[in-house]
Amino acid sequence: MSPMFPVRTFRFAVMLAAIIPCPRPAAGGDVERPQGIRYEKYDIPSARCALHLVVFDTAYYTLKVIDNGPSLARPAYASLKDAVRQNGCYAGINGGFFDMQDFTPCGLMIAQGRKVSPFESKTWQEGVFVVRGNQPSLIQREAFTSAEGISDALQSSPWLIRNGKVEEIQKDDVRRTRRVFLVQGKSGIFAIGFSSRATLFEIAGALVSRSLAQTIEVSEVLVLDGATSGGFWYGFKGVVVDDPVQVPVRNFIGVAPIASGVKGAPIPAARAGN
Repeated sequence: MSPMFPVRTFRFAVMLAAIIPCPRPAAGGDVERPQGIRYEKYDIPSARCALHLVVFDTAYYTLKVIDNGPSLARPAYASLKDAVRQNGCYAGINGGFFDMQDFTPCGLMIAQGRKVSPFESKTWQEGVFVVRGNQPSLIQREAFTSAEGISDALQSSPWLIRNGKVEEIQKDDVRRTRRVFLVQGKSGIFAIGFSSRATLFEIAGALVSRSLAQTIEVSEVLVLDGATSGGFWYGFKGVVVDDPVQVPVRNFIGVAPIASGVKGAPIPAARAGN
């Protein structure tokens, strides 16, 4: 949806949330998971919300930006689930901000090799998600120099974590709403994330906690569109997690296997939990 800027009128202290791993959803006992990718759910008791992550090894999986078409009245896909499944992905979230009047993306959008909207160097969006050579990364707006070699990209904001450090300004955010974000970890691990109603600072606290570090050592986190635009879907062999978007959105991001003909290896415990 169109961006909404928080009113920063006062500061408050929030204790970093403790997180508790929850059992993975299952259908009739143990369920096989695709190698190199895993779904994890965590409860954040202090925030009374749930955090959903799909963590994957970028040696075997990449991210696709999925275009939902230029028409608000007639989007290309009926749902996030349809967009993810029809593009050969195991999981997905909604994408970046957009103008609700004409359904145009805010800032750069490249979807599977096709440039939909240009990069904006002077904008409120301070981060850029890009995929080059199947490798996703999160970069500063000022570091973006060219779209050459990029297959998928979106501009967005705000930064939640940079260089492993929580952005202090997020302490000012008092709004509890659905949150969607991208996580760049260390050692080639990446994740898409979604939370039920929470503040940005509560989400950041969970992501840098010791408990979650067993799943992914977080380096950068960039926030995407959320609230009624926020959505999450994961599905593989009977394991389905579906929290749909509540309004039409301009684009989605899907987690897709790299078409190399080589099966992904399991993510080691040290890199992605037990």
